[in-house]
Amino acid sequence: MNDTIIYLIRHAETVDEKGIRNTNEDSQMINEKEILSIQGEEQSKKLGYIKAKAVFDNMQGDRAIIGSDTMVVKNEKVYEKPKSREEAIQMLNELQGTRHTVYTSLAILVEEKGEYKEYIDLIKTDVYFKRISQKEIEEYVDNDEVMDKAGSYAIQSSFCKFIKKHFDNLSKCLQFIFPLYF
Repeated sequence: MNDTIIYLIRHAETVDEKGIRNTNEDSQMINEKEILSIQGEEQSKKLGYIKAKAVFDNMQGDRAIIGSDTMVVKNEKVYEKPKSREEAIQMLNELQGTRHTVYTSLAILVEEKGEYKEYIDLIKTDVYFKRISQKEIEEYVDNDEVMDKAGSYAIQSSFCKFIKKHFDNLSKCLQFIFPLYF
């Protein structure tokens, strides 16, 4: 895959330092509301796939496109991206001091020498937040980019100081392990 172009649809900051070309602009074309009828983990997997496919279909030649989606769930309630500062604060108040589940999907679409392959995976991580003061929540919401984050937080951001514990596959949520797929 020497001359193959690799594009990342989500988590671009994770890949930049590895020298991989990335883009986020085409993922904005996806209307995530269109597939809300799909339930649970499959919804996250489908969104990751659709994001990757939207970019893949607009390119030609050898390429690897990576799409991702994150879903935050507590007691069967899905915490989407907040629509306002107030909603972000409400979400963090509801999630603090409790366990919730983060589903991270990964869809890799590859075309090399005319051969098409796709790899779709989902990682489930249980996360526990510490109790967070109202002042800390408001400062986080005001100083970090929370509006495009499911559940109003990014575990790899400054918010990590509020994580009490996590189980299962947190490291897989924070990085992409290419040798598993190529």
